[in-house]
Amino acid sequence: MTWKDAQMCCRKYHDDLSTVNKEEAQLLSGNTDFTYRLNWIGLYISPNNPGEWIWSGGEVEAIDNWDSGQPDDFEECGGLKQSTSKLHDIPCSQMQSFYCMEVVGPILVHQNKTWDEALDYCRKKYTDLASVSSESIMAEVINNTITSQTVYVWTGLRFMAGHWFWLSGDDLQYKSWSPEGELQCPARNLRCGALNRDEKTIWIWTGGGNTVEVSSKLHIALCFWILPIYRMQVFEPILVHQNKMRDEAMDYCRRKTLT
Repeated sequence: MTWKDAQMCCRKYHDDLSTVNKEEAQLLSGNTDFTYRLNWIGLYISPNNPGEWIWSGGEVEAIDNWDSGQPDDFEECGGLKQSTSKLHDIPCSQMQSFYCMEVVGPILVHQNKTWDEALDYCRKKYTDLASVSSESIMAEVINNTITSQTVYVWTGLRFMAGHWFWLSGDDLQYKSWSPEGELQCPARNLRCGALNRDEKTIWIWTGGGNTVEVSSKLHIALCFWILPIYRMQVFEPILVHQNKMRDEAMDYCRRKTLT
């Protein structure tokens, strides 16, 4: 499929085209039957910033796994080369196999850690600290944190370079700040966000009262997990001896590709 068709297919049957880090690239490239094949991943050039590569879900992340000579700035979509476990830019119209991903919900880690320790743990064992970027996610998170041994649970909210952001790149439009509100210019020890399980709000960790210093306070971490485990294969053209309308033909071929 083309990159756009692969994206549509992944979003219809799974969650999205896959994000891929270095470790995942090594694992996904382990199938030696496809040594020289390129496979679509969810990487493409931002339509709003031609010099910036972003993921299909809109996340902006520095890419440090390009193959030698890549990207060459001539193509706008990204793929994984099996033989090198490295990323290549590819013409978006090319027909390639591709990786989809399944996003697993929030996972409560019953270990007390500082925010930095929680971040390191989530990235090593799962994908990242969790984002609470919508009401539905908040409801799911609250349900998952009932068994937490602490009232506060670390999230992926961080303040840096003058603004608050989710580490995942998720939109910050949904906000559920504590009564103290959003700090516009927090001190260095007030720059990590934790979820108050009981009050269903995000607190900025400071010192004293409702808050404590992030460098020393230990809390349970809330991680999330993305599984880049699905690869769809590209087959040789097959003539189907059935009369169908264009949309029916497209649906038929896509369903047959998935079986």
